[in-house]
Amino acid sequence: EILPLQKKDKKFMWNDKCEADFKSLKDQLTSTPILAVPDPNGNFTVVIDASAEGLGGVLLQNDQVIAYESRKLKLHELNYAPHDLELAAIVHALQ
Repeated sequence: EILPLQKKDKKFMWNDKCEADFKSLKDQLTSTPILAVPDPNGNFTVVIDASAEGLGGVLLQNDQVIAYESRKLKLHELNYAPHDLELAAIVHALQ
């Protein structure tokens, strides 16, 4: 529970539950994701994001991941405004 830790002078105690949760999160972040098989007749959702370092996108169907895509920014893209980076992420994801 993170919210109680936001209170002033609240001390954080690392315990066995914290350790187990940390290991579980680490395992989930470092394991190969299971991708769903797409239904060509179903609806798809594309989620994109851009940062100062890269572009990324996820193709979803029924809230299940079909594919991931990401890349580092090209040299000329480092000067893009945030809204231009978001547009670049859309183009990248749809290609």
